[in-house]
Amino acid sequence: MYQLAICDLYHPLKYGHTDNSSKDIMGQFFVYVLVDSDEFFDERGIMEAYEDNLWDLQCNFGELSHPFIRNYSHYILTKKYNNTEIVEIQELAGGEYVGILKTFWIAIIQRRWRRIFNERKQVLQMRKMPTAILYRETHGKWPRHCSIWPLFTLNIA
Repeated sequence: MYQLAICDLYHPLKYGHTDNSSKDIMGQFFVYVLVDSDEFFDERGIMEAYEDNLWDLQCNFGELSHPFIRNYSHYILTKKYNNTEIVEIQELAGGEYVGILKTFWIAIIQRRWRRIFNERKQVLQMRKMPTAILYRETHGKWPRHCSIWPLFTLNIA
């Protein structure tokens, strides 16, 4: 099930590491705060407070190096990083809740749709040309260069 959450990339110095911790927690997105939909829509100030708390936490740790991720300190200090995300939550063997980020799919769909929309505008512009209209009147179909209407699919070629 997908939920809204604010996630932080797990770091042993920030969140601790014990013998009971899961072995595969490194590189996972630790669920910092779960966000209820009512909280998200009704009380925007609370969301900003959660994000600001995480931002302060990042700033207080300053220059950290991560065991797996190069340029970690620069990555966590970007405002794009400290956002509310759509995540699939999983509980690891050590009892930690980690989130698998799903928000990036929205950006992929937006980019794909924007490309399709621009292609459709180009086809419409070509169909408005007098030569294309004359061709359609005589042959009953659009000329080859403006006959294909781009469809929205997620098959990225």
